[in-house]
Parts: sequence; structure tokens; C-alpha cells
Amino acid sequence: MASCHKVPNTGRLIAAGTVNCSTVKLLRRLFSRAKEVWGIRFDREPVWRKHVLKEPSERVRELHEDEAERLDAAMRDDYAPLFDFVRANGQRKTECFTLRWSR
Repeated sequence: MASCHKVPNTGRLIAAGTVNCSTVKLLRRLFSRAKEVWGIRFDREPVWRKHVLKEPSERVRELHEDEAERLDAAMRDDYAPLFDFVRANGQRKTECFTLRWSR
């Protein structure tokens, strides 16, 4: 595979979701904006669905009872409210840090 399909300095492949969201979706929006706002017409616009990569279905992972106990034992006391909140609503850590009042 070409080196451009790998995460720099790791050797890991770029995830299909990253390609779809960061590249295909972005280019499609750019083409749409060019057509709608700037009035540009393309003779051979890409067929976008052909460029969308298949993404694996999301894997649901829950802590087993012994894992939760070990996590609680290793966690600092000041993090306990955050972890209680995360466990209660089932969101990922990053989703909790981007919460808005509307949610």
C-alpha cells in the first residue's frame, strides 16, 4: 500500500471513517459549495458513493465487574465524579468533554 494511506510515524493504516469524514465528505461539500455559491460547473464530478469506504460496525465494549473495580481502585479521588457521569450516560470520554447545555 502507498505510504499516503498510513498514519505518519506509526505504520498504522488510516481508518475508513477518517477517510470518509476528513476527505470524501469534505471534498463533496467543497464541490457542492463551488456549484451552489460560486456557480462553477464540473463536466466530470466524481461519483461520491464510489469513494466512500466501508466502515466496520461499532463495537460495543462494556466494563466487566472486576474491571470496574480495578479502575475504581486505580483512579484518583478527584476523577470519581467524572467517571460516575461517564458510566451513567454511556458516552465516551471525548463526548463528555464536548457537552453543551443543549444536550
